[in-house]
Amino acid sequence: MRFNVAGLLRATVGATRQYEIEPELVRDDGEVFEEVQGAVRMMRTDRGVLVEAQLRAIGSDSCSRCLAPIRTRLEASVEEEFYPINPFPGVGLDLEERDEDRGLDDTVFLIDDRNEIDLREVARQALIATRPMAPVCRPECAGLCPVCHSDRNVSACACESSMSRPASLHRLAEQWRLKR
Repeated sequence: MRFNVAGLLRATVGATRQYEIEPELVRDDGEVFEEVQGAVRMMRTDRGVLVEAQLRAIGSDSCSRCLAPIRTRLEASVEEEFYPINPFPGVGLDLEERDEDRGLDDTVFLIDDRNEIDLREVARQALIATRPMAPVCRPECAGLCPVCHSDRNVSACACESSMSRPASLHRLAEQWRLKR
């Protein structure tokens, strides 16, 4: 997911380029996203290159109920501006001034010294943000028994009959009635 933008940086403000990302693996910081692909549009700005992308990927996760490994389909939108570190007439930021005058911090994305934009980190961050908070392997997943920790999708456990939710609620209701 590296793109050389030297030609775009030499173009006039408003010039655009379109690219397709072929399926790629993005792995970093313990996160793995497979088949990352999508459409990218880059536009020359007065300070650098604005990148807009629509990404699709497959993420690895575990079911929040039974802890089985699952794969989830993810979609993310990206909109970030990249700033060149090489001098181009009328383009970019003076890296010495960027904190004070432009209000930018160290989290800006830079175009490297070979005039390439690497979208892997931007894609990774966007895909992490779109992951489901509590993914499930299937909607009817019964999960793990809270007492013996057996997988209730595989077989019922002895705890299940004595601690079933309706029975527990019924016992609580009876205790409440007796106290009144």
